[in-house]
Amino acid sequence: MAGYQDHSRPMPAHHSEYLAEELAAMGTYFFNQEYMCEFNANFSAYFDPDAIDAAIAPDPDVKALTLDADGKLDFASFFGVSSPEELPENVRTRKRLF
Repeated sequence: MAGYQDHSRPMPAHHSEYLAEELAAMGTYFFNQEYMCEFNANFSAYFDPDAIDAAIAPDPDVKALTLDADGKLDFASFFGVSSPEELPENVRTRKRLF
């Protein structure tokens, strides 16, 4: 499961006896989240955090549309052509093919 760790240690004000009691009462998962600064995926989460991370991770093979100097979508650079006149007709006219 996805999770993040800080690896800080408990505050010095927390005595080891108190922490041992908390560990026994809370269990390892919640103790680590509360006192060890570990932020783990909730075991009852509806969506798998690893699947979400994979879905939104940038894919180097996917080109993104950018804006040109006028603030319009830059289809020419997306399609790898030097001018809008070189774009496919359906892109220039914004007609759907289906």
